[in-house]
Amino acid sequence: RAAGLRGAARPGAEPDVDYVIMVDFGSSGSRAFVYAVERGTFKLEEVHKTEFEALSDFVRRRGEAGARVAEKVGESCSRISDPRRRGRTPIYAFATAGMRLLPSAAAVPLWETVRDALGATECNFTETSNAKTMSGDLEAVYQWVSVNQLLGSNATEGYWGILELGGASLQAAFQPTTRLNMIMQHEFDLYHLTPSGTWQDMSLFADSWLGFGKDAALNRFHTFLWKNGSDANPCFNQGFQYNATFYNHTGENYTVLFTGSGDPERCSELVQWNLIHPDWECIQEPCGVAGRYFPRPGDKKFLGTSSLAHIPANLNLTKRFEPSTVPLIRILHKTQELCRLTTDEVAVHADFNHTDWALYQWQTCFVGHLQYWVLRSFGFTDEGETIEYRLRARGVELTWTRGAVLYETQRQLTGGVLRA
Repeated sequence: RAAGLRGAARPGAEPDVDYVIMVDFGSSGSRAFVYAVERGTFKLEEVHKTEFEALSDFVRRRGEAGARVAEKVGESCSRISDPRRRGRTPIYAFATAGMRLLPSAAAVPLWETVRDALGATECNFTETSNAKTMSGDLEAVYQWVSVNQLLGSNATEGYWGILELGGASLQAAFQPTTRLNMIMQHEFDLYHLTPSGTWQDMSLFADSWLGFGKDAALNRFHTFLWKNGSDANPCFNQGFQYNATFYNHTGENYTVLFTGSGDPERCSELVQWNLIHPDWECIQEPCGVAGRYFPRPGDKKFLGTSSLAHIPANLNLTKRFEPSTVPLIRILHKTQELCRLTTDEVAVHADFNHTDWALYQWQTCFVGHLQYWVLRSFGFTDEGETIEYRLRARGVELTWTRGAVLYETQRQLTGGVLRA
């Protein structure tokens, strides 16, 4: 909004909302949000958003990172028209998997620069713990809060589970439907404000898999191919070429040119056995990806978002911004149909040429197989339709930042805890 924010234009009167600045340092880009939180009801409104580069892009130019963060967060802070309110508006700045992938020798100095920049703004940044790389488990819980708040979920009708495939990591959070309602690992307890305004003490299973986001998984896949003496990628359309950069944060990076061979059967086999690892030992049953505990989803309803929602749309199985369910087997078959085509054939195919190649479609063959095998390992069936794919709810983008604001605001009021 060009003008000052709602509730901040009445000099001498306390507004009925509080403001929170939430910075999302994502793996592929950063966003700074200003949210208005209505007192008493915790109704949330996004009133400003600005975007800039991923924080991890600044790993070798920390001075530029400080200037950029100060500029963008300062811009967000200035949108609160009453200077007295700015000084009481908290800033949170959380990074996700892109920063989790950095070694501490690179990440710690970068965070010191960011915290100095945040402290120099007009808004309230006094707690260094409010700027950090958060755990993937916590990211999953925040997304769960966002989704269920937007959809108005309640205990009677059941809460949605969430599944999210980002650029560098994969997240899941839900209430398991085990007979005794027990969670053996990755249990989080929290106080959740229901749509009726009551507080509910509840437990979630929440976990995150670093390196299983679409970009990080592709990098791992290329590493596997290269170490095994191949520069041919069966998960790329025939003839497509891609320069894969292998990063060395303490030395020189190097680049390898991979060429697509368009072999969906081989792609499926390699993704399953070299990324998902169904042969790894399962210590705590039941297990999903890489031998790690994952409660069986049963017939519980889930919402799949981020890349999980983009893939069915890329394959013309869903409309990109309309919620839809699609059996996994259809996603697999359509993915394999696309994989067999050359890039020229994709460009003229009625089912596939509606999606921009450079933005999405070049990666669909690989990510479609990754999506299929991840969800099958979690216990979802080929024919089941318990996952609803969507990117928005009530016209609002599904992002963990809303849940983070709600949780942090509610926690300060109630003293509620979130614990493993």
